[in-house]
Amino acid sequence: MALEYIELRGDSVEADTLDIPRARQIASAVTGGRLDFVRLMECRKVAGASIEILVVEVEVERPQVVVNPIRRVERLAVVLAADDETYPEVLAVRKGFPVVPHLNITFDEDTRSLCLYDQSWDEVKARWTAPAFIERIRRWLADTAIGSLHREDQPLEQVVAGSGYSLVVPWSAIKLADEAAARLDVVLIPSDEHLGTLIAIPLSPEVRPKKLQFTASLFFAGSRHHGVIRRAPRTLEELCEFVRTEEFDLLVELRKRVMGWKDDGCLDVSLIIVIAFPLQRGDVATVEVTDTWAFLTTETVYEVGKRIGVWDKSDGKVGAFLAPIEMLKGADVTLGVVRPHFSFSRSAAARASGVDAVDAKTVAVGVGAIGSQIVLNLVRGGFGHWTVIDNDELLPHNLARHALLSDGIGWPKAAVLAATISSFFQDEQPATAIPANVLQPGGVKEKVDAAFRESELILDFSASVPVSRHLARDVHSDARRVSLFLNPRGSDLVCVREDAIRTMPLDGLEAQYYRAVIRHPSLSGHLAVNEARTRYARSCRDVSFSIPTHLVSMHSAIAAQAVRMSYSSEGAAVRVWHADPSTCAVSIVDVPLFTSHRAQIGGWTVVTDQWLIDHLQQLRAERLPNETGGVLIGMYDLPRRTVYVVDTVHSPADSKEKPTLYIRGCEGLEERVAAIGTETAGELEYIGEWHSHPDGFDCAPSNDDLNLFANITDRMTAAGYPAFMAIVGQHKRSAWFLGMMASDCGWNVPQNS
Repeated sequence: MALEYIELRGDSVEADTLDIPRARQIASAVTGGRLDFVRLMECRKVAGASIEILVVEVEVERPQVVVNPIRRVERLAVVLAADDETYPEVLAVRKGFPVVPHLNITFDEDTRSLCLYDQSWDEVKARWTAPAFIERIRRWLADTAIGSLHREDQPLEQVVAGSGYSLVVPWSAIKLADEAAARLDVVLIPSDEHLGTLIAIPLSPEVRPKKLQFTASLFFAGSRHHGVIRRAPRTLEELCEFVRTEEFDLLVELRKRVMGWKDDGCLDVSLIIVIAFPLQRGDVATVEVTDTWAFLTTETVYEVGKRIGVWDKSDGKVGAFLAPIEMLKGADVTLGVVRPHFSFSRSAAARASGVDAVDAKTVAVGVGAIGSQIVLNLVRGGFGHWTVIDNDELLPHNLARHALLSDGIGWPKAAVLAATISSFFQDEQPATAIPANVLQPGGVKEKVDAAFRESELILDFSASVPVSRHLARDVHSDARRVSLFLNPRGSDLVCVREDAIRTMPLDGLEAQYYRAVIRHPSLSGHLAVNEARTRYARSCRDVSFSIPTHLVSMHSAIAAQAVRMSYSSEGAAVRVWHADPSTCAVSIVDVPLFTSHRAQIGGWTVVTDQWLIDHLQQLRAERLPNETGGVLIGMYDLPRRTVYVVDTVHSPADSKEKPTLYIRGCEGLEERVAAIGTETAGELEYIGEWHSHPDGFDCAPSNDDLNLFANITDRMTAAGYPAFMAIVGQHKRSAWFLGMMASDCGWNVPQNS
């Protein structure tokens, strides 16, 4: 039986006419003969939309018996936008592709959009390569086929996915299924980034807002099994059909509710329907969790009542029908999906540090949990004239550890924190808020650039490697940078501090920090994964780590002092404070630092430091007269074409070391490299090879070296990375080659390094 495929947009074109860089990279990787199990079927361009589509067929590794009907060969469409502001979207082209977990919501009955990542695009694209992208798709299909993509210990998925609005609902408004649901007044706090945040308050005529815009009503639907739906309901009629069970009929219940509101003063406001879905896992009858969703109608309460057949107007007055008109079911009442959050009320503890005031112009990037507390600790001590940059809104789950209070819910964190800072010192220069993502500032780029340019100190609290590198390499400012963040479990605080004249920028210090993580005994397990997570909303990415509040508060106090020390000192530093979660006893690890080196090689930048250069020389000297070598460990930043060379795994036990020959073995190597990746939360990985030359020979590559480099090039190119090799010789000389190897294309490390 012939397979049917969905019809794709655009016009068919040749692969060599593609304009979008990532589209060209995928086409090149697929057609270059380096990737097995994938074929390029077609390329398309969507006129006027700056979109290109690649249609590929991939072979799926799957057993004979599968949990989900994934075929051995699946056809997929990769949709890429020229602005590169979000993930390449992967659509299943085959009609009848199964409804499985980890699909993005769509508005098309037949379209299935694969959810491949649980990190932001800014995090993903720094290491995104076309080969890795294709392999991730194949892994998604293989795991989905056997039902292992969604783990048993992972929370149940959402019924539908959210959109532009957020709705904050007080916990007191949620009733048990057998009780009458509340009606809530709702006000809107608009947002520049999104449509806005809807704040619901319990119905109270005494405190009803003067300009009521929305009203909400809560319903309890019948139980649902774990999984997703094909598409979001677009009309009230579709929603009623979706939630209807033998025990629950939304249309019937809504008609009853609306009739009761006829004289309640809410006919001219928009209606929000909030529904609780009890969720079950598999065939288990027990309800595991109640998933709550909200749907915003485009009509007033009066219009909704009219279009579900309960009333109409006569002589300007609303008159109810004796019985509803059954044919009117809200088919022309369109809906918007709203992501609900539940309010969380608590006061934030505040301590004054009692230290001297500092007038430095200071920029804080990322004012989440620890960032907000550090800033307010410093403010209470009179430190800084502040500019606060953050693109998130404050939501209820943030209150567990954030310094701000519930009256800021729905407003940008930057604005509320700046207002809070300003409230401390009414007669002095107020703080400035810039609600923006520093990686994509959009229309406020000039304002962000000016803030950095005029600052004396830039504090990075984002806990984001892309943001840290952006501040180090892309921001034009004489200001010193300091990065402070917690490890995944919240037990350790890390401070990475540049020197006053910035000879050792953040990104180079970051590399030395990761080397300490794998070498310093006191940092064993420092970056271990935090298994304790809290899912605060519906998306795969709406996950917050569970970290004891007392550790965040304690580390924020330590961090505030670290900022003061950074401002008053001259040298660079990397320091880790480890706190015992039970006793709160704190120990300190100071990471030894070494001179950083940066070199340009064939359009790439290599970043390393003197320790590694000296270490390779020492390893060479210990094995003379034989040659020796090993693998190089480091990090890639592909958008900036930068390679960070951090450490080495020295010659495995099965290597052959002779006076004029070195053949690197592999005994235990894969396990050690994998362990290094685990120890550094996936940041450090294999990046290349090195070997030594004996006395009497320079560092110029031999024919064997050229052949080896060619083999490395084939292997690394297939993975989307450049080949890298270092040759270490006598007299403290070494030559480093990246991307290509010839006698004149490497970096000759200065002899006096």
